[in-house]
Amino acid sequence: MKRIAIVATILTVATGCDKLKAAAGSASASPAPVVDALDLSQHPDILFQVFGERGDTRIIPLAALRDGAIKPINLSPDGWHQFANQYEKSGTSYKLYDNGREVGAATVKQGMWEKPNAPLYKLPNCKVLIPLATVTLNTRVDLGYTVDLLASSARIAPPAAGPVLAAAELKRIARELGYRVGEGEGMSRKAVDRLEFRSFAVYTGATSAPTVIASFIDGGSDGTDDAQSRHIFVIADRKDGSEYAPTFSHAFAAATDNDEYRVYLNHLDLTGDGVQEILVEARQVGGGASVTVLSYQNEGWVEVFRSRSGWCLDSGEN
Repeated sequence: MKRIAIVATILTVATGCDKLKAAAGSASASPAPVVDALDLSQHPDILFQVFGERGDTRIIPLAALRDGAIKPINLSPDGWHQFANQYEKSGTSYKLYDNGREVGAATVKQGMWEKPNAPLYKLPNCKVLIPLATVTLNTRVDLGYTVDLLASSARIAPPAAGPVLAAAELKRIARELGYRVGEGEGMSRKAVDRLEFRSFAVYTGATSAPTVIASFIDGGSDGTDDAQSRHIFVIADRKDGSEYAPTFSHAFAAATDNDEYRVYLNHLDLTGDGVQEILVEARQVGGGASVTVLSYQNEGWVEVFRSRSGWCLDSGEN
């Protein structure tokens, strides 16, 4: 079984260099026609991802937030230049969010095309790029060496106060969820226990109890004959005093190039309905990554938005 080199970086926050590598890809000669182009004259609110090393942080647009919905940003090449001029000018500041709460501000230091004939970044064989900008961060929290946060021009309500789970109880519940989902993929408890494990409890407002998020990632060979590139990602909720049960899961027991590792990023009320969405990074084993947004609907978490998996628009992802 081929080992997946990307897994090591998945276990920590990806740096700007990692994301540049993931964004590179093949490109066709010219971009495809733009469908449902975003009307920039209406100054729609934008959701950004903020990532990179603490001293070299960048911002990239993910989605437009309009009328309680999360929309893709579709623009012509000229439209993307207009977007950069409108949203990524030096000195422009956006509120910064981590773990569902505002934690400071991200201020643009250099826009994509602010230096004549010297774009902020290039990709091989690519003419039309999603604009990035470098930013400086002013925060009230210690972000560590690398960051992966959200920023937005929208006014996003803070999460409501809710119950919390003790660390030991969270760990117990999350591991039991992993065993349950892993069993459906033919994984033994011993196999699940060998995976790198992370768990989170966030009060999303989906139910009266915290939402539990757990991930299990194969960090590398442990020398056993049955070692594979396995992965489990599960979200669970508790309703009406019952036990926690999966409300979203994604798993595989033997990775192929089309499989995706899921990594929890953040939770934020992007639609203004009082229930927070959950944001997850989906990293494809064969290369490429995107951010997905999960919304709580009909007692389960459903993917309602997925960002582009690459930054080159020559392939028609306008």
